[in-house]
Amino acid sequence: CGAWCLLDALTDCGGQKKAAQQQGSFSASKAFKSSSFDSEFLASSWEKLHEMTRGEGSTQSLSSTIITSRQCLQVMSRLGSMVGPSAANRSASNLKRLLSSFDLSPDLVGSAISALIALSKRLCDDKDSAQNDVSRMCSTWVTELYTSCEARLESFVKTAGQGCTYEISQIERSIFTVGELSLVGFATDEDTSGVKSKKEESSEDPVRGLRVRPSSRLINLIQLILPSQLPPVDGATPVPTPQTARALAFVTIGKLCLRDEALAKECLNIFARELNQESNMIDPSVQSNVLLVLGDLCIKYTNLVDKFLPIMASCLQSGCNAPLPRNVSIMGPDPTQDSSIVRKHAVLLLSSLVLQDYIKWRGLLVHRFLAACVDDDIEVSHLAETTLCGPLLSKQPNLFFNNFVEAIFVLNDCTAHKIYAAAQANGESGSGIAVNFEGICLSKKQRMRIYRIMLSHMSDEEKIGITARLAKEVLAGALESDSDLRWAIESPPQSETPARGAGMEEDKRREKALNVMSDCFAVLTSPSARVGRSTGTNDADDVEDAAVTNGPSTAQLSAVRGRLLSKISRKHMIDNVIPTLCRMKTILEKSRSPLLKAL
Repeated sequence: CGAWCLLDALTDCGGQKKAAQQQGSFSASKAFKSSSFDSEFLASSWEKLHEMTRGEGSTQSLSSTIITSRQCLQVMSRLGSMVGPSAANRSASNLKRLLSSFDLSPDLVGSAISALIALSKRLCDDKDSAQNDVSRMCSTWVTELYTSCEARLESFVKTAGQGCTYEISQIERSIFTVGELSLVGFATDEDTSGVKSKKEESSEDPVRGLRVRPSSRLINLIQLILPSQLPPVDGATPVPTPQTARALAFVTIGKLCLRDEALAKECLNIFARELNQESNMIDPSVQSNVLLVLGDLCIKYTNLVDKFLPIMASCLQSGCNAPLPRNVSIMGPDPTQDSSIVRKHAVLLLSSLVLQDYIKWRGLLVHRFLAACVDDDIEVSHLAETTLCGPLLSKQPNLFFNNFVEAIFVLNDCTAHKIYAAAQANGESGSGIAVNFEGICLSKKQRMRIYRIMLSHMSDEEKIGITARLAKEVLAGALESDSDLRWAIESPPQSETPARGAGMEEDKRREKALNVMSDCFAVLTSPSARVGRSTGTNDADDVEDAAVTNGPSTAQLSAVRGRLLSKISRKHMIDNVIPTLCRMKTILEKSRSPLLKAL
């Protein structure tokens, strides 16, 4: 296994054409041609490894053999031109037979198709019109494999629809094979119109740009497997669709959509509906695959997928408040894991799209990321915090500063305030499509942790700016404006007796406003919001010593700067914040508000 892993790595890094053109770089093909490497060894090794995968053994041993088989096929796909004609013909026939009979696990299907393409090129090397012959040869066996997949899925739909038994592994492999075949010749920059571009025509790869479309019936069969129930046949009772088959069907449809814009437009609503299911109907494996498909389609068809960003963003909190559904089948190493895998994929996918500028910080997307930083699952929270405070903050250094005050209102769900409304409309541009914060309820402890994370990544100047905004927009706003914040610090009017339903709604609004004021007080008194905390006690002596010697060092200048900012911060607190708090204390004492404890 280790030898094949090394050989796979060598051919992968050495097979890069651009790298090979550079002086002194390693070329795998040249190295193997100049050596005494036996090209027949590739074909014979793959055949022996495949026989081992079909034998009996422990699960760990079988998994290791499958990994080694995949590495062998990957090496063959890069060194296929070195295999002799007879061995290439034998291996190609063997691979086509295994693919058409669905004897290969999904882990090997993609590598087997890549190896088959390389062997097809090798078999056409001695012919005059190699490029056309390779394209025609690949088109032939791709069409034949499509036909085999269609026959197997047609039988499955009829058999399962009648309530009869079936072999699920064969169905899963046929679904996955369709998706891999659809990507033969695929290039990320290709035109979906079906006409080869000049770049594709001038490419040295004769298969680049090759597009063999599956039949409409085959696409329809894949779509029939997407719903949670298979269509009944001859009046039989509807049968639940196997979850693993559904998960693979969504991936396959996504691959087909990458090369068919019309199909993508047709299926986008299906993908969105699957992500927007009720909590007790969510299957993590299906939802995770749908999310990844939408991510790929967002790169390919940005304008089409952009309107589904709110649904994709909701996956950052997928299943947080819902019990794990029964009989969930999840593809992966841990079949008992819950929807945390969806939240992990959402963090990675959305952050990647933001970094590549395919999506923007629209609406309350940044606040959903902040909520993910305090997820109950430690792995999700650590991943979200690392991503948000790392590459995303590096890309937009003012991200926390620009959204801190808004976060206090959003995390407390204080929707009636204008700051919340402004934050929700951020980046909407009149489209009416913005990320919301519905269904998320955070505790005081979680909110304070979010505030500490944001403050710990702010400079002293930004902390002073945050203090000024809190004093002006929250504290002073509660004193001067007729809003929920003013209502929160005063006693509710005694003359009015609202209806029971209206009274409950008003109590909720007042509670949210109280939480906003309480969080504001907690932030202002938090050690994380202090300015110049790193200033040492001997900074003055250091500066005097530096003046006598060669001038101040960077650390000494930083200490002086910290003390100056600390004085500015204290002056601001004395001139602006404390007078406002004194006025507020009088009102709070008069109304006997519970906020007196926080103040």
